[in-house]
Amino acid sequence: MIRYMIAPIIGTGTDENPYRPEMPDVVNKNPRIPTLPNGAPKYRFAFCVVATPSIAAIEQVSNAYVFPDYPLDGLLSGMESGVRAAMVQSVQAYNLDNNGYYLVVPNEDTNSFRDVITSIGLQFDPSFVLSFFGVSEVSE
Repeated sequence: MIRYMIAPIIGTGTDENPYRPEMPDVVNKNPRIPTLPNGAPKYRFAFCVVATPSIAAIEQVSNAYVFPDYPLDGLLSGMESGVRAAMVQSVQAYNLDNNGYYLVVPNEDTNSFRDVITSIGLQFDPSFVLSFFGVSEVSE
């Protein structure tokens, strides 16, 4: 199953302990981790697309948010209202840099889930292109 998520960044930046999103090793991941000129992560969190046979495994990551399983072209008007409200509230709560940089989530009925994922990707990385943000499935 492929899902999008926001995950804390761990590691010290060495070859033995590189910067990476915190998640189990059984997960295929494609993270967006923008860096500062010195190579350190710009934010405390990564935006990721992940593939895992067990959503429960990634939901156990502390201080991470796993986006709902929803079609990219589905309109937010069709998303269950509680799930939609929880998504917006959870994502907007992330203080990415500890200095007050919070994500903005498109939340109009006419927005698609693709609009949400693209908007968040662009807030992490202005060169973000959703069609290049993929990951291969994990076999069980």
